[in-house]
Amino acid sequence: MMGGDIHVESIVGEGSSFIIELPLKVLKKHEGLEAEASFDDDEKEETITPISVLKDIDKDNPLILVIDDEANARDLLKRTLEQDGCDVRTATNGTEGLMLAAKLLPDLITLDVMMPGMDGWTVLRKLKEDKELKDIPVLMVSMLGERGMSYELGAVDSMQKPIDRTKLRIMIKKHVQGSSKNALIVEDDEAARVPLRKFLEGEKWTVTEATNGAEGLEKSTETAFDLVLLDLMMPVMDGFEFLHRLRDSDLPSARTPVIVVTAKDLNSDDRSKLQGSVEDIISKTGRSIPEILTEIRRALNHKTSSSGDE
Repeated sequence: MMGGDIHVESIVGEGSSFIIELPLKVLKKHEGLEAEASFDDDEKEETITPISVLKDIDKDNPLILVIDDEANARDLLKRTLEQDGCDVRTATNGTEGLMLAAKLLPDLITLDVMMPGMDGWTVLRKLKEDKELKDIPVLMVSMLGERGMSYELGAVDSMQKPIDRTKLRIMIKKHVQGSSKNALIVEDDEAARVPLRKFLEGEKWTVTEATNGAEGLEKSTETAFDLVLLDLMMPVMDGFEFLHRLRDSDLPSARTPVIVVTAKDLNSDDRSKLQGSVEDIISKTGRSIPEILTEIRRALNHKTSSSGDE
């Protein structure tokens, strides 16, 4: 975007060179990268928004705000989302999008990255800096596959143009209805399972239970869970095998965060098997149920804060 370049040259058996070229004079291809347009009353008045955009909101359907400077892209997103029962409002630039976001408080925002004046990254930063708007899920839509930047700045997901309608529908359903928070508890001990279920239900989660790993996998074929609480020592299929099969699958919950809750004394080999596949490991040994639940709450809070302050 600055007119520079990055590339690699590699020769097998000799080595690799990574070359970064930074221009002495930046070519301003996208003014929005440095334009921190103020979000104040004067600027709001500069953007004239039709009154119809703010009227007749259907409170029974998800309200989606589409921010994109390309008319064809806006129209495609609007028609696709309306076919799925969403109430859609559109904005043609970042300034108008910020104003509408503040007025409408939509359930989700789709945000184009490459826009003149104020680009999508600037809009996203401003949304996340506003205490009234920061919790609105933002789905980045771009010609560029820049998922890392999207997540770093607080977007819940990203899509690359041209839009895959099926994936768009899945993402909208996931993030607009994400407040329901579906959890799967895989635990054979009912005495441990019941307090976990009551705890999550108290935190407004919808809970599904499985008594072993095989049953947990079966449940995972039906639902994209937002969280899995997993015991390791179970009959039929233990937690290690469940986790291995889940991560190697294309099931809806294959990438779902997993928190292990176990009484097993984990050795280095056990931890190696779990590394990279679980969010946290909570030991049951020598701890009361309230202590375990406190630790789970801490893990859940950490998961939320590390996923972009959703």
